[in-house]
Amino acid sequence: MIQADNLSTTDRMGAVAKKAVELMQTLIRSDADPQQVFFAADSLKAERELVMRWDEESKSPLRQKLYILFESLETALRWYAEREKKLKGEAGVKKEVII
Repeated sequence: MIQADNLSTTDRMGAVAKKAVELMQTLIRSDADPQQVFFAADSLKAERELVMRWDEESKSPLRQKLYILFESLETALRWYAEREKKLKGEAGVKKEVII
């Protein structure tokens, strides 16, 4: 995280990397709490989109790959959080037994 912090002062891509790390930490620390993961994913998405809009080098192949990587991470963790939400919802629903 320190390298992302240092990079974020010279290159805004570091701010996006920092949000990506925070999203992964949120998943772990919150025990995949869907609400917290969705919030962190929204934060990453907003940061990524803002930085891309102002990034003069956003068309460089390396930077495009990084943006795709961060978007893929966000998508994967949203999917996981949605899955957890459904599983927790199903576990909390009592099934009616018909005799």
